[in-house]
Amino acid sequence: MPELTTNPLFPQSKLMEKLQKEKKIAIEFANRRYEDWTDNYELYRNKVRTNRLTQRQAVNIPLMKETIKTLLARIDDAPTVEWKDKGGDDMKELIFQEIWNYDYQRLNMEGIDIQDKKTVLLYGRAFKKLNWVDGKMDIRALDIYDIIIDPLTDPLNLETARFLIHQNIFRSLREIMADDRYTKESRDKLKIWLTSPSGIIQSAKDKEQMEEKMERLKALGVESDEFALFAGGDTIVNLTEHYTNVWNNKKKDFEKRVVVYANDSIELLDETILDLLGVDFYPFVTWAEDIETQDFWSDSVADVIRVPNKVMNIWFSQMVENRTLRNFQMHW
Repeated sequence: MPELTTNPLFPQSKLMEKLQKEKKIAIEFANRRYEDWTDNYELYRNKVRTNRLTQRQAVNIPLMKETIKTLLARIDDAPTVEWKDKGGDDMKELIFQEIWNYDYQRLNMEGIDIQDKKTVLLYGRAFKKLNWVDGKMDIRALDIYDIIIDPLTDPLNLETARFLIHQNIFRSLREIMADDRYTKESRDKLKIWLTSPSGIIQSAKDKEQMEEKMERLKALGVESDEFALFAGGDTIVNLTEHYTNVWNNKKKDFEKRVVVYANDSIELLDETILDLLGVDFYPFVTWAEDIETQDFWSDSVADVIRVPNKVMNIWFSQMVENRTLRNFQMHW
């Protein structure tokens, strides 16, 4: 289970205390599923944990992989959009259609759709993030471990969440220091923190988490060179985008804000979603295959396959073990 980082150098604001409490609650809520998710992932990747009693041979029956790939092949193709102008303006219709076709190819939406569906089959729920970068639409299928959410969220309505957190956003220190969206004061604090003993230890942990994340993404078909661009001497920083409802005294109402902080301690940005993206809703899309009425983290197809796959692995391992021993006129 991920641990929140404490910062002994700078006192925490009330906002950061609120955000850390929300993140702790969300991590504990999702932590129930992490062990099952890890087993599903390892069986899909043909990784086997052996022990001296039941399964001493590192063999795996590819039941998980074949079932997931078979189901994935039978799911409908990626959705397409055909623009029609109700006013009969053919030129307007043509322009919108070509913009969509360009973005469809540029973002590889067919590949994103496959990643999204495979995540649901393996873990039970998937998230896509909607963004606006350099004047263009951007859509990314997310690693399920990177999203944690309010336990009281209605599984049918993401907007009922009091907070939603996108964690494990890895960036190099030099990239953050060059980003003008963050204040100079916050960047200076981050630099001081990372050069402290606690910051150096945290940077090493961030690197390990980044490598684990990349391994999971590769299993879902993501071939990204983003992290390969980090030079050997770069310091890796773990950023969190924390979307939360904050009371506005002037408006006498809650407003959705996004707070970006580094290593769970240094606040870098605090803005409303409306000011950043021009919308007033969470920029995420989520769905589940076996949706529940109470539990947001629903079961997956892989959960049904996990135990039979483990049993078959044990039996097959024992057959291999016994046959090998008999060939040497031995027994176990």
